[in-house]
Amino acid sequence: MRNIALITSTIAPDPGVVGLQRKNVIDRLDDYIKGLTFYCECLNQDVFQKLVYVDNSGYQLDDLVGIVNDKQVSPRVEFISYKSTDSPRNGRFYLELNLINHAMNTSSFLNEDRDSIIWKVTGRYLIKNIGNIISHCRKRPPYDFYVNCRNYPAGWADFYLVGFSLTAYQTVFSSNLHLYEGIVNGEQVLRRYLDTEAVSGLKILRRLPSVPRVVGVRGYDSGKYGGMVDSAKFFVRSALNVLLPSFWI
Repeated sequence: MRNIALITSTIAPDPGVVGLQRKNVIDRLDDYIKGLTFYCECLNQDVFQKLVYVDNSGYQLDDLVGIVNDKQVSPRVEFISYKSTDSPRNGRFYLELNLINHAMNTSSFLNEDRDSIIWKVTGRYLIKNIGNIISHCRKRPPYDFYVNCRNYPAGWADFYLVGFSLTAYQTVFSSNLHLYEGIVNGEQVLRRYLDTEAVSGLKILRRLPSVPRVVGVRGYDSGKYGGMVDSAKFFVRSALNVLLPSFWI
């Protein structure tokens, strides 16, 4: 089973995007440069076998292509750049899903092997333990969909890192884009959908083997993942993951 990274990117968001605080293009480009540098290193470590980078703002990707060349991974990286025409009055979850849909319909890497698992990563975030997570997933029987669900303080499905097969993508997302249209909490909508009979034909790992260690600046409030408070939350969640594995927070 091959693992392909799908890195989502909006370097220059449209004015009026709902619930977005981190809007400065230079700041966002710096976030994506750090992210791609990290995931190119993951390519060199064979965490992923290929990487697809997709930006939906039409921004020039020269700086990012330069990173790939410097890391000597260009044969294993595919860039897709286009200008989205989706209304920015929709929520960021819906806009990202449409980016993913564009990638799935456009990329050669993502469609060349139906047995591959595609790991969607929000490109401005570094999942520092992603190698450990994927390594543990490889040791388990194969699943169609990998996601980190939480029950407290509310039902939730984290979306900064999800893994899926082509079949799972078609079942969970491509036929259900309408569920996420408008201003809705996409992570909660996704969690509710994953708890329905509509996905009964899929093997879903609803809790990742390790709590993802996220580093980066959040888009919706410019808060920092990886700071002192967030680090404390990570260690508490990690401890509970071992001591009370059914207590999903």
